[in-house]
This record gives sequence, C-alpha cells and structure tokens, in this order.
Amino acid sequence: MRKRVTLTLMEGSFDQGFPAILRISEDNTLTKTAIQIPGELPSCTDILEKFTDWQLAYNQILMTRTFTVPVQAVTNFSSSQLGTDLVESLNDWLNSASKDWEKIRDGLQVNLNTTDEIEILIETNNQELWQLPWHKWDLFEDYPKAEVALSPPEYKRPKKLEINNANGQVRILAIFGDDEGIDLSKDRADLEQLSDRASVKFLPKPTLREFHEELWEQDWDILFFAGHSSSHEQGRIMLNETDEITIDELKYAIKRAIDRGLRLTILNSCDGLRLGQELLELHLPQAIVMRELVPDAVAQAFLKYFLTAFVSGQSLYASVRDARERLQGLEKEYPYATWLPVICQNPAEIPPTWQDLCGGSLAGETPTPQEVLLRAGETPTPQEVLLRAGETPTPQVFLQRAGETPTPQVFLQRAGETPTPQVFLQRAGETPTPQVFLQRAGETPTPQEVLRQSRLRTFLKKHIQTVLVASVAVTALVMGGRYLGMLQGWELQAFDQLMRSRPQEPPDRRLLIVAVTEEDFQLPEQNPRIGSISDLALAKLLDKLAQFKPRAIGLDIYRDYPAKTGTNLVARMGRDNNFFAICKASDRPGNHPGIAPPANVPLQRLGFSDVVADPDGILRRHLLAMEPESSSPCTTPYALSAQLVFHYFDREGISVQYNRQGDLQIGNVTFKRLLWRMGGYQNVDTWGYQILLNYRSYHSPAAFAPIVTLADVLNGKVNPDDVRDRIVLIGVTAPSANDYSLTPFSTGKGFYQSMPGVVVQAQMVSQLLSAVKDGRPLLSVWPVWGEIVWIWGWSVVGGFLVWRGRSSQLFLFLLPGSALGILFVLCYILFLQGNWVPLVPSALALVLTGSSVAFYSTKTQKLS
Repeated sequence: MRKRVTLTLMEGSFDQGFPAILRISEDNTLTKTAIQIPGELPSCTDILEKFTDWQLAYNQILMTRTFTVPVQAVTNFSSSQLGTDLVESLNDWLNSASKDWEKIRDGLQVNLNTTDEIEILIETNNQELWQLPWHKWDLFEDYPKAEVALSPPEYKRPKKLEINNANGQVRILAIFGDDEGIDLSKDRADLEQLSDRASVKFLPKPTLREFHEELWEQDWDILFFAGHSSSHEQGRIMLNETDEITIDELKYAIKRAIDRGLRLTILNSCDGLRLGQELLELHLPQAIVMRELVPDAVAQAFLKYFLTAFVSGQSLYASVRDARERLQGLEKEYPYATWLPVICQNPAEIPPTWQDLCGGSLAGETPTPQEVLLRAGETPTPQEVLLRAGETPTPQVFLQRAGETPTPQVFLQRAGETPTPQVFLQRAGETPTPQVFLQRAGETPTPQEVLRQSRLRTFLKKHIQTVLVASVAVTALVMGGRYLGMLQGWELQAFDQLMRSRPQEPPDRRLLIVAVTEEDFQLPEQNPRIGSISDLALAKLLDKLAQFKPRAIGLDIYRDYPAKTGTNLVARMGRDNNFFAICKASDRPGNHPGIAPPANVPLQRLGFSDVVADPDGILRRHLLAMEPESSSPCTTPYALSAQLVFHYFDREGISVQYNRQGDLQIGNVTFKRLLWRMGGYQNVDTWGYQILLNYRSYHSPAAFAPIVTLADVLNGKVNPDDVRDRIVLIGVTAPSANDYSLTPFSTGKGFYQSMPGVVVQAQMVSQLLSAVKDGRPLLSVWPVWGEIVWIWGWSVVGGFLVWRGRSSQLFLFLLPGSALGILFVLCYILFLQGNWVPLVPSALALVLTGSSVAFYSTKTQKLS
C-alpha cells in the first residue's frame, strides 16, 4: 500500500524544541489526511554544532565537483567520525523519550507496514532542519520502501491546464550550464539513451533569454540542469561562463511552464537545497536536488540509476531511493554519496510515474489507474486496476479496494450525498479540531496556520476560564434580577420597540368597524339617547346591516338598561343568531361590580369586554377566556373576540376545542396560554386564558381594517360588499366616551398611542382569524431553559469580544457595539417569526460580562 507521512515541524528552535504534527494518508488520497497526531520534537542543543563540523570537513575534501583528494586523506579530516557522531546525535534526538514526541514515533510504527511504499515529507521552513540527513533516522530502516523528501509549510496546487501530449513522449528540456572543471558528457549520453518515448531537447550554455524563451514557448514535463550551482541567501545556477542567474529571474517563465505541465525538475548540480525551496515556492510539483557539493562520478551515477528505475515503471520515490542506495557502492571512494540526493516535494501534488508523464493528463494532476482505464473506454474491476497499476495486492487489499467494506463517506456518497468534512465527522460522532476539518477536507494547513491555532488554543486555555466563569456568574445575576421582576419594565419597553419596528401588513378585509363618532352623537336618530347609541339608532343600524348579510355582528357598547317600548330592538337582539353583545365581569380587587349584558341576549352570544393591561397601562395581552364569579352580572366564559371567531369558523366547519394539554385549538392552530413567569413577564397575574396580542398595522394600528361611521351606514353610504360575509364590530370612537386603551405604538411625541376599545376588539378578532386562516404567527416565548442558554450565549459573546478587542480602544467599544446591533437584528427577525426572545437580559449580560473581563484583564496586566 502506498502511504504518505507528513511530519510538520513548526516555528521553534533547537534550544526550545519544535511543535510538530504527524499526518498519514493513503493510496490515491495522498494529499488528504487519514491520521493526525500532534506532538513536539524536544530541544537538542548539540546537533547543529555536530552538523556544522561534519559539513566543514566534507566541504574541505570536495571543493569542486571533480574529486581529486586521495581516499586516505578523508581520515585526516575525520569526516567519517564526524558523520558517525552526527547520525548518533540525530537518532538520540529523534528517539527521545519525551511523551509529546514519543506518541508521534509510536504513531509511525503503529500505522506503517514494512511492505508499504512510503513517502516521508519533512515539512518545515527552518533551513537548518532541511540540511539534516533525515534518511539516517534508524526508524526508517524497518521500512525498506520509504524515502524522505523535504517540503515547505506553504504551498498550493498549480493551475490545471490541459496538456497536449498527443505523441505520448515525455518532454525533457536539458540545460547544460557552465562545465568548467566538470564532465557533462555522461549526463548527456544517459539522456540520449532514454526510451523512444522521451523527447529531449539539449540547450548547452544558453543565455538567459534563450532559456527563458524555451520555458515560455514550449511545454515540458521534466526540466534537467547539469552544471555549477550554489545556495547562499539565494540559489544560483551558472548558465554559462558569464551568466549567473537566480530562480527569481526566471520566475514568470517557470510559473508558466508549471502551469503548462512541468512536473519535475532535476538539478544534478552542487548545493541545490535553496534552489529546490525556491522552485517549490513557485508551486513546482517535485524537484530532485543535491544537498551538498557533489562529485562528478556521484552525480553521473545517480542520474543513470534514477532514469533506469524511473523509466522502468517504478514510482518517483522508489526510483530516487533505488538510485541513492546504489550510490553506496561509491562511498568508499566518495564518502556520503548516499546522503546527497533528496526530493523537494509540493505536498499538494501526487508524484507522477514515467507512464503518467507519457500520457495527456492535467497539469498538476496525476490520474489514478481507474481514470487511465476509464479514459480508454474501459470500466475496470478493482483487481484490474491494481494489476494494471503494477501492484500485486493481498486478498484483503482486493476486498478493501473493491468497496466491500465501505467507509461512512462511501455510504453517504452512494446515497447521493456529497457531504462536507464536518458532516462526515459529525455523523461519526467526532468533534474535530480545525486542523482535522482542513485535513479531512483535502487541505493541509501550513505550519504557520497550525502554529497560530496552537497559540490560540494555548491562549484560550489560559483565559477561557475567565470568560466562562464571568459569563456564568453574570447570567445567574441577570436571571436572578429577572426573576425578581427588576427587568420587566425594560423588557416590555423592548417588546414595544420591536412591535413598532415591524413592517406594515395588508388590511384585514374580513372585518368592518362601525364607529360612533362625536358627530354621530348629534344625529336625529340619537334622540333621545341613553349611553353612546339610542335604541332607535341601534335598531336602524341593525336593520341596515342585516340587509347586507354579515357573517357576525358584535356590539362593543354596554347596554345594561332595558330598551324602550315601541321598537323591535329587544326581539332582534334575542332572535338574530349572528348578533353578539358584551358585558363586563365583576372585579373585586378593583372594586368594580361589573356590567350586565343587554336583556334577552342568550349566554352563548355574550362575550366579556375585559382586557388585561400591564402595570404601565399598556395593553399587550389578549384575554380569551376566564372563569367568572358566580355573583358577577357577566357570567360568559369567553371574550367577545373569541365568541365572534368561534361563530365565524363554525360556519366554515372548523372545530374549536381544547387539546390534552388544556390549550385552546382552532382547526390546526394551538393557542398556548401565557403562564406565570414566561418571557418578559415575571410579576404579573396571568389569570384566565391569556395570549400575547400580536397587533396588526396598516398605515397605523388603528387603521388596519375598514372603518365607517354610524352616519355612513344610516345614510346608505356603505358598499354592501364591505359588509357581506364579514364580522362587523360596532363601537364608540368619540373621545368623550373615554373608551380607549394604551398600546405599544407611539404617537411620535414620546407618548404611547391610545386606541378605541372597538378597534382593540377588532385587533383581537383579526389576530385569531389570521392565525387560523392565513398562518400568521402568534407571539410566543421560549421555555426557561432556552432563554437561559440564549442569555448565557450572548454573555459568552460579550466576554470573548472584549477579550478579542482589548488591544485597541476602538475595537474594545466597536466589537461589543456591533454585537448589540446584531443581537437586536436577530431578536427582531425572531419577533417577526413570532418568537419573543430575551433582548434586554441578553444585552445586559453581554455588556456586564464584557466589562467584567475587561476589568479582570486590566487588573491582571497591572499585577503582572
């Protein structure tokens, strides 16, 4: 099985150690992480000194690419002993008993098999770590098919452009630079002897312009360079005797070549590590370089061995390992030859095979064996795929690759889903870290990103307790104050603001309001008049309305006195089944005796007019039903609004009942009653059956339904269609009658708007009708536990925002201010949907927690 091991060593030092992350991926998902283990490579203060000593001794005997020093001279420089000391120090370090590092080492041993072909990527931006001989870690001796590569922490996959490689030949551009003191003829001969599937163009000692034009105008799979090169602050290659260039001078040409399909660069020249790094910064998929000065014979032998293995079908890593290990035969004459070749790998890329380079793949993309067969028109079995890929898998591998034991991802994908990495992890019951999300999504975070996350976690671990403790304490304080009713006034004012902020709604044309105005008091029909409307005027009004066949008529005027003789008013009120009148229940605490209903109107067509105002006098609740006292002159259990609606829906066959929980249900709509200590109400009496009143507003809340005057009806100025099949409410709007209630709406002068009683009754009727017929939301509150979680959540937000913005006075106020704005918007949106959620307690918790955290942080900084 093919595996990739990525060991990321983040920002650190040899004195303090390096934070590390081990990631292991498998098969055709080498760029996607299957296993991740965090840890830390401990400090090692002497390894740099030993490496410097070894490098100095090595360079003294290899001043040029031509090795001329006798073998006996090597011992004079003690390079052999220095190399042994370096390897021993490296293994002592990498085999450290540190627990944070031991779990990474154990992760390698547990998850790797000796038969696996393993790509080992050392991912770091530390130059000194790049120079160490990682392949000498004795752990890798147990894995004969493993090869080490070096990778940068920041990378990305190059653009994927179609490559036209119709002739099926690998396109190689071979640059032969300055050859002073070295022999490049054998390198050329080896390239010329490649199989007939390679097209090689030789460019000896080119100028910068010639090199640039070849990269720009042609498409290449492999770029080969032989000649003199060096790595200092910048990598440099000598194109000819006079031109010395850097990668930066070829930046755009190389990037274009990469986008057009350049997959591999072989720098068969001295000291190429810096060149390899700079090529990877341009997102080159792979490069093979020599880490130190390299003798002619070693460079020539490596190229020959590598090409032989690579062209024969071995993978890139297996070919490099095969060629590097064959160099051991030269080490008696050329010490440390096996240390020199190294792969520089872009972690976003899968290394190509020679066969991949021969085909027409996408730049930056290596097709799987399945893709190769499918593009040829075949639908291969898993066995065929593996065999054609050159593998001889075990029966277990056949079964696994045949998908007989599919992963959760396979189940989901076969079900037609394309779930996100979060969905995969959440369905598996995990709560992964951000790194795991990125890595399982196919992204590999850079060491800087991982280090930032590591620092953030450390910072959170150090300070999160402060925010959590403060948030819990503040939430408890706010909920305690709320329970005692200390926030009720503020919460009700916030309720009013939300109510006023709602958009206008279309008028409710199922209603018609007949208003008795001050001018109507002067009508001839009003003489003689007792109360707001005379018997004659009411009788004529009912006669006129009856002609237009309304669905129901509600008289919102008290008539606790007998009608005068000579009219048929008493008979009509007792006879008309669609006529409803009001009365008022007695109120002992308020010392009100109550008001009796009109005579001769049966109980089933009576409704009480009682409303429930809050302590500030504002009407925010709708009283639907109550249990009156037996001695009350008004013994109906239902409000006028409820009786009218019940009658309306009875004509439509919609049932009215109480469900098992004791809640009123009309059709499919349940009207949940308001209980004690619900929402912003804490110290109010929720007697009877109350719900929140969801006002409707058109141009104004008082003009949400058509209104005509008594004179308009008596004079025949009303359109019959405005009456037919509607609920008609008759009431007084004259200010002198003093039948007004305060509402959450404002007059624009800082005062609450008062509304005539008949309009309030119409609002209540409209609320019930709209909920059942139109699905208009009823106002409700969350359960107590839900409100606690909501308030605590905003408390936590306040603490973290102040903590986040503590470095700037501007952000210290801007972030919490923005959060308060977001809180109001969310509460407003929820209110539009019928949810009255805690606004004031949440804002208070946010501010108090933020202030507490700010105070604590300031105090801690002063003490420190």
